[in-house]
Amino acid sequence: MLDVLKPLNVPWQISPSAPFLQFRVAEFEPSSIAFSANVLAEDKGVVCASILVILSVSWIRVNPSFGEGRVIDESRYDWSQVKFHNQFKSDIGEWTEQFRLAWENSGICPISGAYEVVNSTWKSTLPPHVANDTHLLFVGEERSIECIVKDWKWEIIRLLDKD
Repeated sequence: MLDVLKPLNVPWQISPSAPFLQFRVAEFEPSSIAFSANVLAEDKGVVCASILVILSVSWIRVNPSFGEGRVIDESRYDWSQVKFHNQFKSDIGEWTEQFRLAWENSGICPISGAYEVVNSTWKSTLPPHVANDTHLLFVGEERSIECIVKDWKWEIIRLLDKD
């Protein structure tokens, strides 16, 4: 059975051209992941921002790129809950417009690069005390970060306005 990816309900998208995700971990403190993102901002459209995700982490994996131009092994996942994943046929312009409209109408980015992993095979191999924790996956340009978390939240650290 494949791990099911469910997009996180966030108004940002990890920048596909950001060179790295920054992960910080320290004993007795929350962990965090920082990255550049595209953010849907009121009255400004999509702008660049620095995002900080704060995590109460139980377990973590940092994965190198799966292959040239492929950060993760997409065949390991069920993408059925990711609406716009690999759904453009021949007209990328039409797909891009539909993606933009879905993002603007809902306020949630359809493909944020951040997912909850449902029916996680990794989590099933861990000790029973993490059974109620959430498996998250963050996909950057050259690596991915997977976390088993008790709780998480995010905040915009800095809006990088185009003006």
